[in-house]
Amino acid sequence: MDIIRDILDRVYGGKDRTPEEIECELRKDYGGERVYIPKDGDREHAEISERNTAIRADWLRGERMELIVRRYRVTRQRIYQIVKGLP
Repeated sequence: MDIIRDILDRVYGGKDRTPEEIECELRKDYGGERVYIPKDGDREHAEISERNTAIRADWLRGERMELIVRRYRVTRQRIYQIVKGLP
């Protein structure tokens, strides 16, 4: 689970808890850990996933590499990485 989403759910989740109670929960769950916070959240992840699906579809239709590179503004290397995951 994304730690940012977890914190927001705890703060705004509708349960009547004091800030001190929320702090105790968070310290108990995450205390002492190195937490990774990705730059992109769920929304951006979904957009990238949709883009990758479109790139795969274009590739399977036989689109020229140069056109895919320009259309999606990614490198040839990144396109090869994306299409490598094809079933």
